[in-house]
Amino acid sequence: MSTPDPSTWAAPNDVEEFKRQYEVNAVELFNNIAVLVQRIRLERDTSRTQLAAANETIYNLEEQVIRLNLDFNVARAAPAPTVSIPVTAAPPSTTVPAFRSEKFPDPEKFDGTHTKLPGFTTQLRMKLEVNHDRFRNEAAKVIYAVSRLEGRALDQVVPLVNANPAAPFSSVTAFVVHLEASFGDPDPRGTTRRQLVALKQGKGDFATYYSQFLRIVAYLDYNEGAKIDALAEGLSEDLKNAMTYRTDRHNTVEAYATMLMTIDNQVRGRKAEQRAIRNTMGQFTTPAAVAHPSHTAGGLAPMDLSALQARSAQRPAAEQRYTFVNGQRKTSAAEKQWRRDNNLCMYCANPGHVFANCPSANRPRGNQPVMRGSLLAPAHNAADFAAPPIASPDSSESGFQ
Repeated sequence: MSTPDPSTWAAPNDVEEFKRQYEVNAVELFNNIAVLVQRIRLERDTSRTQLAAANETIYNLEEQVIRLNLDFNVARAAPAPTVSIPVTAAPPSTTVPAFRSEKFPDPEKFDGTHTKLPGFTTQLRMKLEVNHDRFRNEAAKVIYAVSRLEGRALDQVVPLVNANPAAPFSSVTAFVVHLEASFGDPDPRGTTRRQLVALKQGKGDFATYYSQFLRIVAYLDYNEGAKIDALAEGLSEDLKNAMTYRTDRHNTVEAYATMLMTIDNQVRGRKAEQRAIRNTMGQFTTPAAVAHPSHTAGGLAPMDLSALQARSAQRPAAEQRYTFVNGQRKTSAAEKQWRRDNNLCMYCANPGHVFANCPSANRPRGNQPVMRGSLLAPAHNAADFAAPPIASPDSSESGFQ
């Protein structure tokens, strides 16, 4: 049987076509499929080889770029001419991965400012850890680290680079130790303690204060008890007052901080409600609201805003403020209690006076008969539940019970 030629063979596009070719000649069908699979594997292996060769070329080019950047920085920093450093291709590596890690952002260049050193070393370690497969060996990592220096920091290592261009430092760890010895804080623990003492919550939220606290205390070897004491020292006055009568004591900073965050949210929520109430009551400061026309006409003093602000929000609903007894409308017990609690007139529910001198009252005098039944005053109707009650000799309306 001749070797099948997949180039002239029409592969089946669906199940029905596959069944048809299988029924015509099953052996030829499977031979064609086998040849096609072998060709696909060959093309896959060829593509992998080409990709590995391309990655190898990219490796060499990146190392040359890093070395050129280093040479350029050294030449620019040194006033006198320096010995030229030949650019040579790195020796080929034994294994080259087909896929590399996604490039991590380069750390900002370090210029010798000691406050920027912790951030620079942290970013540098993260870069070398995430993109470890992008550096051929430890010497390549050191060259990259030196290339991220500028200013005084670069001037400090120029002599070391000129003395040993291929490996100025034995490792990245030795490079970091050199930077910390040259530009680090001479008293890091003392500086950290001073920062911790100066850290206060103030008017900010506890979450922000706690994040700053963790950043500082990470450089101190405090135990859990010392951390809790230091955290409590910088709390805001509102949070300290809220914690005055709390007797529970947590053993870990995380549990203590969780409790403080919950209480801080509650305190801030109450203060927000109080501000909302003040903003709402601010609309009563207009002349029309401060002095009621009926009060001004009678020569009474303007409305007391403090009494207005003390009103409770739990006033009964309109249909629950009055009851009818023998056809006569009476103020309900809940409405009376609400008026007493808020120092309001028991007749008109306004502040500034009592039932005895209420300018809106129209009480019968002497032996004037009082009509019983459902008759209401002309200014009110049966559907107006919020209107003042009809005056009656019932002493319960006077507010003295």
